[in-house]
Amino acid sequence: MGGIYKMTDEQTILSFLGENTRQYECSAGRRGYFRTVTDFGAADALEKRLVEEGFALCSDRSAEHQITRLWRRGQETVFIARQAGIGALLVITSQSEELFFGTEGEEKRQTGMILMNSDYYFPEDPHDNGMGMVVTLADGRFLIYDGGYPTETDGLMDYLEGQTPKGEKPVIAAWVLTHSHGDHYLCVLDFLKRCSTRAVVECFLFCAPPVLNAKGKNWDDSFLAEKFPVLAAKNGIPCYSPYQGQMISFPGVQMEIMKTVDDLFPLLSTDSNMASMATRLFFETHKGEKSVLIPGDLMGSALNRMVHLYGIHLKSDILQVPHHGVSGGTKEFYDTVDPETVLYCTSENYCRGRIATNIEPYLDGDIRNYSWNFYLMNWLHVKKAIAADGGYQNVL
Repeated sequence: MGGIYKMTDEQTILSFLGENTRQYECSAGRRGYFRTVTDFGAADALEKRLVEEGFALCSDRSAEHQITRLWRRGQETVFIARQAGIGALLVITSQSEELFFGTEGEEKRQTGMILMNSDYYFPEDPHDNGMGMVVTLADGRFLIYDGGYPTETDGLMDYLEGQTPKGEKPVIAAWVLTHSHGDHYLCVLDFLKRCSTRAVVECFLFCAPPVLNAKGKNWDDSFLAEKFPVLAAKNGIPCYSPYQGQMISFPGVQMEIMKTVDDLFPLLSTDSNMASMATRLFFETHKGEKSVLIPGDLMGSALNRMVHLYGIHLKSDILQVPHHGVSGGTKEFYDTVDPETVLYCTSENYCRGRIATNIEPYLDGDIRNYSWNFYLMNWLHVKKAIAADGGYQNVL
């Protein structure tokens, strides 16, 4: 004992998890282990050994049907998820990485959140997708989600400078990239190219899958896994891949990591939408705490996996409707989140056609369809819907 060997060695982990453990590659060089279980004795034994070996518990989060814990010794990490909702034990290890738990700052103003405009109808290349959100932190810095297409760069820069004291550069405490599709990351590429001297980006948060999935097939977009870390390093900006269950603190805002691509297994896909990192933000407002659930472009079975694991813990005040409100939402997910406000990351005219009528099903492999957006808007408790066109829309 006493740290003679690395607890994250494959054989060490397998000695606790036993036979029938399935292994797979995760993001950022991590290693995943998955097995179906009827009890969590193996997890208990592994955690006892981690304590003996000098690991410290640095994240402990319980939901209705899941417990996630993150252990750390130096740069070694061991993530353990007791997933009672699906009868599984998940362990993810890394032998060398830095973790990110947030930043501190003087709270001197009210926090806020806006849904970015999206220039869907620019000449000769119309788009009805794209996603961008900006959070103003209590110390005046910003938290950005995605950003959309390069057509949004100038508007984003103008907004950040307009919210920053004159003579100072906007400071982005973290830029979150939900997944590897161009309608989400192309803005940040253009921003780094044209605006890097006008603003400070302190870090990026994302969790990109390895180039090949567990069946050895290529994901449809590997930019975040292969090229983006190199680009960020050239700009001197650190990248972090959070773990499910982590709470990341910013002045006036708490971020909960709800899902990453690492805990998608054994659901297999080559569609980067299914690799979206889902997060939830908690704001303290003058009317009390408000929660905003941001699932990115998750669809179907991935959304229902969250329902099975989190149960009523998913209930949120505000929901970014998954996959731009285009497809993939599920009744189970909408019933559980049951929001009062919804955000559509698409044009108002486009999303209106999807929510106004119960149209023919759109099959995406999970047999989920547009009609559940009709259900969300007309049968649950939505009081307000905000679409991402017509300027920057205030959410909070």
